[in-house]
Amino acid sequence: MGPPNHARPQVTAARVIKSEWTKFWSVRSTYITMIIAATLTVLLGVLFCAGTASEAAKMSAAKRAKFDPASASLNGFFIAQLAIGLLGVVVFSSEFQTGMIRTTFTAVPRRLPVLWAKLLVFGSTTFAVMALASLMAFLAGQVLLAPHHLQTSLGTPGVPRVVLGSAVYLTAVGLLGVAIGAIVRRAVIGVGAMVFVLFVLPILVTAMSRATSSFGKFLPNYAGRSLMTTNADPQLLAPEAGLLVLFGYLVVLIGIAAFVIQRRDV
Repeated sequence: MGPPNHARPQVTAARVIKSEWTKFWSVRSTYITMIIAATLTVLLGVLFCAGTASEAAKMSAAKRAKFDPASASLNGFFIAQLAIGLLGVVVFSSEFQTGMIRTTFTAVPRRLPVLWAKLLVFGSTTFAVMALASLMAFLAGQVLLAPHHLQTSLGTPGVPRVVLGSAVYLTAVGLLGVAIGAIVRRAVIGVGAMVFVLFVLPILVTAMSRATSSFGKFLPNYAGRSLMTTNADPQLLAPEAGLLVLFGYLVVLIGIAAFVIQRRDV
């Protein structure tokens, strides 16, 4: 009988993904944050539609014509994006802060498969949860608007894109958070960066001169909003352009994250 084989098990993409999936769902904050984000999406959308329904009798014909019922029912994304973005930051930064990343990179010496697996696990989960939440928010909102003849349906052109666009945007925000967490390594800094980009920067740009504020449509949240409206808005990009802008942000930040993960010591 030969000596026992103590060779390290081969690192495969499937094993890395399984490991990241297990880590992702073993943390209680994952469940809590996903539930909060989904609940906010539905609840705030319902509240906004309820408020609109209560004022329906006072709406002029012009205001009714401009009203976007699909977009109105998904206004909860504005707060939900913070919860998703912060969870994305924590997905990577928490491992750096606890030192667990050393074990992870010892098991996966090439490192980059860890980044791809985290992005895949987080992105697929976020899209599934938020697509369901967006659909629920849309359906509930239309029920409230229907008695006042302000509702729309999933069969209306542009509406499916609005509902899925909400999930796409929130997924993109979460993936940006993962990349930022990998780059800055500290949750506090990453959270601060997300809050600044999603909330503070748009306010600053809007408050500046008209020429400067025209660049606001290229910010992540305004690019995301372009996916979530059926009405043409000169302050927003076309939906296709907005999607390309979001994709550009993802490519740049994920590229930086991949670079620093390979170059930095842990």
